[in-house]
Amino acid sequence: MTSSQTNMAFWRPGMDRWLSAPVGRAPPEPRYAQDLTFHDGWFCVVDSDDDLFCYKAEIAPAVAGDGGSSLTIHRIAYKIRRHPLMATTEPGEIVSRYVLPSASGADLLMVWRFVSTARGGTWRFQVFRLQKAQEGLPACWRLHKMSGQVLFVGRACSKAFDMGHARSPGYIYFLDDVYPGGPHRVLEQNQYPCADAGGWRYSVPDDIEIERCLPSAPPSDTSPCIWYHHQ
Repeated sequence: MTSSQTNMAFWRPGMDRWLSAPVGRAPPEPRYAQDLTFHDGWFCVVDSDDDLFCYKAEIAPAVAGDGGSSLTIHRIAYKIRRHPLMATTEPGEIVSRYVLPSASGADLLMVWRFVSTARGGTWRFQVFRLQKAQEGLPACWRLHKMSGQVLFVGRACSKAFDMGHARSPGYIYFLDDVYPGGPHRVLEQNQYPCADAGGWRYSVPDDIEIERCLPSAPPSDTSPCIWYHHQ
């Protein structure tokens, strides 16, 4: 998955080329993919319209004389109506999205991150849970009361952990990976900022204070920051 125009492809050892993700007719492909995760056997992509696109790679067994096994990509698309909360954004505010499995693995979560230059950068978050289509109702993102979990959000490296205390307010740690000028601007300058990072307590009424609890560093000339989850 690229960071500008949405291009997704799959590859496995032994293949001599990448296999592009299948394109459907309706709903359309992601207009601008913002994040990707792996959940319940599917690669899940969320775009700037909150739509969800899921892909599963299936390896067919090798056939004699065929030169090896083949790779087939299955696709499911959820055209999801934008949540009414999007209408509450402030002028000039950027809403960036992350997608990840919940700590239990039972749910797929989407996190909105609100970034405002007037407020000095990231200043609040909102968490949603995917409600799949059922009984004639379309799929939708429902507000999620994130208690007892801590989320580490980052591009294609987000992960949720159980805190062991179901009544504890949730917590979100975030990295500096939202660029007001767009990904192309950062690539052209070859500088990845490392300043707008920290933590935020979730589920605490009226508490929107960002804690700058992560070390600040000069911009990187190599790559953006990511989370490394050591098992």
